Amino acid sequence: MRFQTVLKAALAGAALLTVLPANAAPVTAERLLNADAESNNWLMIHGNYSNWRNSRLSQINKSNVGQLVPKFSVAVGGWATVKDGYVGNRTGGGTGKPKEETIPLANDGFIYTEDGLSKVMKIDVRSGKRGQIVWRFDPQTSIYRNRKGVGLMNDKVYVSTGDMRAIALNADTGEVVFETNVVAPVQKGSTAKSHDRQYSTAAPRLMRSKAGKNIMTVSETGTLGWGNHWIAGVDADTGKFLWRFWSIPAPGEPGNETWKNDAWMTGGGGFWGFPAFDPTTNVLITGTGDCFPTSDPEFRPGDNLYCASTVALDIDTGELKWYFSATPNERWDLDSTNNRHLWTALDGTRVVSNFERQGFWYNHDIDRSIAGFKPGVPARATFLRASQYVDEVTWTKGIDPKTGYPVEYDPKLVVQRYADIPGGKTPRQNLGAENMVVHCPDWGNQNISMEPSVLDIGRRMAFATVADSCSMSALTAFAALDAQGNVAAARIGKGAGATSASKDVERGFSIVGINIDTGARKKLAKFPWNGNESGLLGTEGGLLFVGWFNGDIQALDKDTGVVLWTYSTGIAISAGIMTFAIDGKQYIAVQAGSDAGPVSDAPGEQRALGGAPVLYVFGLPG
Repeated sequence: MRFQTVLKAALAGAALLTVLPANAAPVTAERLLNADAESNNWLMIHGNYSNWRNSRLSQINKSNVGQLVPKFSVAVGGWATVKDGYVGNRTGGGTGKPKEETIPLANDGFIYTEDGLSKVMKIDVRSGKRGQIVWRFDPQTSIYRNRKGVGLMNDKVYVSTGDMRAIALNADTGEVVFETNVVAPVQKGSTAKSHDRQYSTAAPRLMRSKAGKNIMTVSETGTLGWGNHWIAGVDADTGKFLWRFWSIPAPGEPGNETWKNDAWMTGGGGFWGFPAFDPTTNVLITGTGDCFPTSDPEFRPGDNLYCASTVALDIDTGELKWYFSATPNERWDLDSTNNRHLWTALDGTRVVSNFERQGFWYNHDIDRSIAGFKPGVPARATFLRASQYVDEVTWTKGIDPKTGYPVEYDPKLVVQRYADIPGGKTPRQNLGAENMVVHCPDWGNQNISMEPSVLDIGRRMAFATVADSCSMSALTAFAALDAQGNVAAARIGKGAGATSASKDVERGFSIVGINIDTGARKKLAKFPWNGNESGLLGTEGGLLFVGWFNGDIQALDKDTGVVLWTYSTGIAISAGIMTFAIDGKQYIAVQAGSDAGPVSDAPGEQRALGGAPVLYVFGLPG
């Protein structure tokens, strides 16, 4: 195939020709279902289908984590391997070279990872002393942004490339098994002109369905202009396209009535989080990105389903079974993409919970939600509880304990009036930089979104990295409508949009814990800087691991928040951390690498250090 480039280990030097046979046991559907039983391996991005990110490994613990040392590192390529860097085909959402956000996977002493250009590597780490590249696959992607990782199932490694190809590779050789182009046509009924150059950042999810299909998901994150976004299912054995679900419903589909003025055509709702999978109900439970245009809800009157929402999809058909929109008609870029946790309450209720970007931790009843589904009519999730997890919330006075809606929500209104603007005004009624208002929590300092959170079922606690900051903001321009008040289709993607003046009110960053049975919050640690993209890894050794933009990786006491160990990699860390074991020895691994750029803090400045991506592996001495 024209994009296939496999670099065998022999090309890297004669010394690599002496490696042992590079084989690991196939990652069967049964192994994935029981991933928690394999604490020595890390078979999926967040550890298990319930997205707990809490390893059962405990050899590294509170008493000895201070002794951790680097065992080895491996350069994983990225933009540094491309002549003159790689800045020509980056998507929207920032500039520069790709940050490394990949969370590696581990199976029987082999690590599988990708870099920001979708190049996939298999690395032999069985010695515990060095990482030897077994093979590398370069899909020669034409569009990139940031990559989250690969997937494993049976004898294959799966990657969804930045330019929307679903690819399966032979896990032993790196040879292409199938390659499927999944780029979507313009959505049915849309006259939008901008659904070109779609791109993906999310890692594929691999599952076996109740119908006996092995399914790979491919998630579209966004386009270079306005457009609606989708998630698709592909047969993981053959590469055959199976289904596609659009986050914004077209005319005739349930939920389209929540978009007025034809604004559904450009509503947004990207899929870039990592879904949970509930095999009991056969559904994928995932979050969707923010509504678009971001700051101007009057451009898109209505509740705006299903952007900034939780959706539960049948993995055999892609049909929407149930949903929940925490902030109808949202206007603050509230990507709802943090990993969903699945767990069982003390009374036996099966719960899905997640940290919403707007400051609350939500719980829904999985089984009662699916029971509310009627053919062709998705159910609104059965809401259980919402608990505030940030220091301060100003956009609402609270969450209705019965409905889960903000208390200001009025179903009779098509433009909601939340509490951050005085006098119940809408953003357009408060237009102008002189009318800036305080908004808490602050998205600009990366309050929780992609940064993975942890659920420790033994401690009955969920942990997350949290921005304590707020912002001063106001709408200074708004999107264009035609004379009839409708979206001017010819203008879509040609500069029509909303802009907002804003300034951070910096108050630092924290790690918090939530008691999953009571909703009580505990602030574990406070940091002076104002951003994090690594999120957390938990272990049964009583530890939380976190990475920072300044290149530090740290271990904290899960109960007290005390920092027990710090190591400076010298390269900014934006990726989540993972852990695995070989011959009874536990290791901690992270993929560091970022485009250069300052990140301010108080006091001083925490600088994100630019550097080519490197996989760092740590362990105890000996």
